[in-house]
Amino acid sequence: MIWNHWSKSDLQRELERFHPGLLPRLGEIINTLNGILSEKQESIYNRTSLVKALTHFAPENIFNDKKYWWSCLNRLEPSKLELIGQKLDLKTKGFATLRDEVVEKISKDPQSNRFLADFLGLPKRFTTLPAEKYNDFKDLEPGNNQDKAPLLDFQQDVFLKALQELEVPGRRVLIQMPTGSGKTRTALEVVSHFLEKEEHKPVVFWLAHSEELCQQAFDSFESHWCGRLSKPVRVSRLWSQHLVPQSVSKPLFVVASFQKLYGLLEKAYLMEKAGKVPELPMWLSPTQVRVIPVSDKSSHNRILPPILGAIELISRENTISPCSS
Repeated sequence: MIWNHWSKSDLQRELERFHPGLLPRLGEIINTLNGILSEKQESIYNRTSLVKALTHFAPENIFNDKKYWWSCLNRLEPSKLELIGQKLDLKTKGFATLRDEVVEKISKDPQSNRFLADFLGLPKRFTTLPAEKYNDFKDLEPGNNQDKAPLLDFQQDVFLKALQELEVPGRRVLIQMPTGSGKTRTALEVVSHFLEKEEHKPVVFWLAHSEELCQQAFDSFESHWCGRLSKPVRVSRLWSQHLVPQSVSKPLFVVASFQKLYGLLEKAYLMEKAGKVPELPMWLSPTQVRVIPVSDKSSHNRILPPILGAIELISRENTISPCSS
């Protein structure tokens, strides 16, 4: 992993730079987990945990910046940088000159860029080249319903059970289905049903952990919605550099990355705590949208990392699967 070459103090500073105050809260989470799990978790302050934290919480587009690549390569052993130079067919001698040439080459050549990302163990969720430009949102009109294939019987069963559970105010549901069985299609059917039936400009969030999966979800929803006889809806991108919709003028489907949404809410929370006005529209303020804490002892206005919501969701709420009764 690329951050394995960083010192612990540098790793801590990076995390603090990306998300001020995150490390102490992660420490609290680990202490909480150690109180309920039989297998003890490692301290957040050791190198392995710090690298894992950066892997999950660093911005997805951080490696689009040539200066960041330069900083990472500058921490490599000379022998490893020489090996990279050989793989990239660079004949330059001298650490500093070779480092600069590697950065220049990977910033212009996608194949070399992907090689270096793989060679250094960079997770796939990080983009390493400037992303294709997309608009922040797209307005979708109803389709003609001709291409809308019905759900399979087991998908329909899960769909109906999910609707039944979600009729209970405040109820949360986890849908569990085998790989390749159509989880996305079934979930989109639930989402679309809600957007169609709700009268007061509903907002639905779809969260994913990488830009690639966010774009896949965006495309899947667009295709799914355009095959329905329904009403207009806005689908919004909320990852990377995309901006938050400032108002909700029609039903809204927001595809967001965990990192982007957490960062926005965290910043707004800290601004509110400091007595400042958050730079977010009211519909997405920390008082309207928050991640559910893992413990009832936590303040309900405190924003915690997204993993907590998943922990509580899985441990306390209903799970629906094709074979559940």
